[in-house]
Amino acid sequence: MKRIIAVFLLCAIPGLASADAAPAQRTLTADVPAAALKKLVLHVGVGEVHVKASDDDKVHMQVTLKQKERESLWFFHWMSAGTAEDIASASIKQLVQGDTLSLGLNYKGDSDSNDLKQEWEVQLPARMALDTDMKVGELTIKDVAGGVDASLNVGELTIDVPRGHMKGDVNVGEIRAKSGSTDYGSIKLSSSIGEAVIYIKGSQSGYHDHSGLGNTVSVDGKGHDDMTFSVNIGEASLRIQAADDAKTGGGK
Repeated sequence: MKRIIAVFLLCAIPGLASADAAPAQRTLTADVPAAALKKLVLHVGVGEVHVKASDDDKVHMQVTLKQKERESLWFFHWMSAGTAEDIASASIKQLVQGDTLSLGLNYKGDSDSNDLKQEWEVQLPARMALDTDMKVGELTIKDVAGGVDASLNVGELTIDVPRGHMKGDVNVGEIRAKSGSTDYGSIKLSSSIGEAVIYIKGSQSGYHDHSGLGNTVSVDGKGHDDMTFSVNIGEASLRIQAADDAKTGGGK
């Protein structure tokens, strides 16, 4: 019976394809000298983003674009109409204003970036600040020391940096942050519906204020690296552990 239904739908509805049909994809790359840059702004739609420090004074980027597969009735996939053409015509958008580089994607006509899955690999000098916003997916940031400001609508935000101020906002999902800073300042984590927790050198810390289904936790540090994270629905956690503490087993 399932086979009959599948054959009928594949024949009757344009745009439906079997599970064996490979989605279109394309990889774009670019490298930008960063000697005069202090900040990177990154705009992403749906997919995965991995940001880390580079080993030179350049910004390196690679983005792979794929068709999004929509499953239905367990035995076939549906590729959105027109997406293959959108992938073929896409390009990396670069804009330098003063000491700030902005990156994103250019699409042909009125194409909707939400119909494409973006897989970004970005490297930037550790000294630079990062400001990124993403709609849906996984956002991972590592070894950026110039400060991080990250916004994600739905998904998982993971940050692991040696120092610097941090700010993160997730509407629905999870924040997992870690800092090696020995100069932390004001810290505040909050979840409207869910849990928020701070660990300093392996010990749970901070003043908790439970309200309804949510929780806010704060620490009043005296340093310069302020850290603020908020989740509407989900969990937020922050671990502060200096490199020396990790080497000596001073934290979990």
